[in-house]
Amino acid sequence: MAADRASQHNKVAVSIALVIFIALIVVAYAATLLTHIAGSNDPFLEDGGEIQVALNIWGTLHGTSYPLFTVLGGLFVSIARTLGVNAATAPSLYALTWGLFALLLFYLLLRRLTGQPILAAVVTLLLAVTRGVWAYNVLPKTYSMSLTFFVAMLAVALWPADRLPWLTARRRFWLLALVSGVAVAHHRLLAFALPGALLAILPALWAMAPRGWQRWRWLLITALLSLPLALIGFTPYIYLPLRALAHAHWVYNDPSTLPGFWREFTAQESNYLFALPVTLQAWAADWLDTLRIVVEQCSPVGAVLIPLLAVYGAWRQRPARIALLCALPVLAFVLIWHRAVVAEAVVMPVVLLATFAAALGLADLLSRLPAAWRRYEAGGLMLMAGAALIGLIGWSVADLRAISSADEGQREIIWAQAVPRDGGHSVLTLPWGMRYSAVAFSHYVTGENADLSLADHNADFAGLLRDGHTLYTDRDTFYTLPLSWWDGRLGHAYLSAVPAADAVQIAAAPIPTAPLSADPPVTPIAVVDSLRITDWRVSCDAQQIVLLIHWNAVSVPTQDYSVFVHLIGAAGSDSGAVIATADESAPVYGWYPTDRWTAGETITDRYRLPRLPGATAVQFGLYQQPTPGQFVNYGVTTIALNSIESCQPQ
Repeated sequence: MAADRASQHNKVAVSIALVIFIALIVVAYAATLLTHIAGSNDPFLEDGGEIQVALNIWGTLHGTSYPLFTVLGGLFVSIARTLGVNAATAPSLYALTWGLFALLLFYLLLRRLTGQPILAAVVTLLLAVTRGVWAYNVLPKTYSMSLTFFVAMLAVALWPADRLPWLTARRRFWLLALVSGVAVAHHRLLAFALPGALLAILPALWAMAPRGWQRWRWLLITALLSLPLALIGFTPYIYLPLRALAHAHWVYNDPSTLPGFWREFTAQESNYLFALPVTLQAWAADWLDTLRIVVEQCSPVGAVLIPLLAVYGAWRQRPARIALLCALPVLAFVLIWHRAVVAEAVVMPVVLLATFAAALGLADLLSRLPAAWRRYEAGGLMLMAGAALIGLIGWSVADLRAISSADEGQREIIWAQAVPRDGGHSVLTLPWGMRYSAVAFSHYVTGENADLSLADHNADFAGLLRDGHTLYTDRDTFYTLPLSWWDGRLGHAYLSAVPAADAVQIAAAPIPTAPLSADPPVTPIAVVDSLRITDWRVSCDAQQIVLLIHWNAVSVPTQDYSVFVHLIGAAGSDSGAVIATADESAPVYGWYPTDRWTAGETITDRYRLPRLPGATAVQFGLYQQPTPGQFVNYGVTTIALNSIESCQPQ
């Protein structure tokens, strides 16, 4: 009787501990769930904004397009929004749903194989807070669905036959064909786990086959019947041309034609990434980076314990060997073609499969404990699991919180609202990526920028300009698409800053300028023989001082000049103390060198300075640096802040 009471108390304590563990994970997930438009370029969130847009408006994704994920996601997000979930959060909840399903399936399989529900629950909860699984469960990405298929393939291969007597080896083979077909259609990486899963089934299939010459005929028929089952998984690809032919707002490239469809199906635009490293140093760098990611996802302690237990598990148990056989080709892929994929996403299933093998190894070790120690097994396991859980959460929560709370995407949306509309003729172009997706979300989903047309880097810019559109972009675009890239599309690209925002206008001819200053007009100021200042304006608000300048090329400049913009803190004179600067290596945010200007061209330039106590003047002009440390200034112009109404003390 006393033993029964002790056992009951032990079960209650374990249940309470598991509830606490689950609550910790729920809090951690809630604190890191992405609930606004993606605003970070972290590898874990790469293309997350694209998914947020596509799932909200039934769009298509970049190759290989993930059509099943997209179709089910569009349905999920539509229902979630009907129930009041905001448009940015719904795709994250969709990813979380797949992740929870993967963890549930992982737990059920591990419990069946070990017969130890507490161990299975503890390992599953710890897996949930490894950084890769955690990240892809709270961010709008496709990889939590991939994780579900990895576990599903393992479950088909390893689920104990005595639990499912109807699932003969032949039927198991056909079920694996169906599941793996859907899995590989979703993400080609899953094909690398297929050989390991097949090795778990083929011996039983061989033993089931008839004897003699009929065996090969039976095996051939079995294999042939598996092919249509595998192809079923690819039927969702019909979604791509259907959405393209329906002129959906968000269709990646053009899958309405056979070449365009094949390009997306095979992700041809990524082929260049499959180049092998050419030096030993490059190989070593890739391998070390893979090791870094493993440590990042498991923590330093986990990166040691998981492989050790996994190897022990593989030595002792066949299911652990199968799990590692599924993991090793995936690991080999990320080691060989490290730069071809998001390495964090490829390492994640390796961690999952290794954790599975490690759990089987741990179960074997626990089964070998002396009988006198078994009464303390559950308590000891809870203590170690609690420490590990807290350690893993502490290891990753700050980084994942930083990713999910980053607001660069929202700032891009606010910035885009200041881009001129030009009576409906303006087009904002941004390179494909986080910033483009953020503005697209505000255009197609939430409507803040519904009146601003968008174009990515694949647009026909020359055609847009010929049709009377004005073309704008972010000042940072030129880091990705330099001026030479624009010259290749426009013949000769002309730039000018936008007065109302940190934006750049791009054209195929000199850009007309509007007056900046109030009456009386500014008297042109000669700077150098070929350049002069024809207009300027200074304005202030509570945080900043904005300087606008019109530079005019009297003749074709033959030299490059940089721009200095200083905030003066003493008397507004050349000898005043400089308390802040906004210098640029060239006008228009450093992107438009003076030696490419044409005679008569006038460009607008824009600079921002902080509004600091004691500031008395803004000083600007051109300069050159003939030798390191030597500066030669030209056309120094000083504007007293007390002469500007908006800049006077309140």
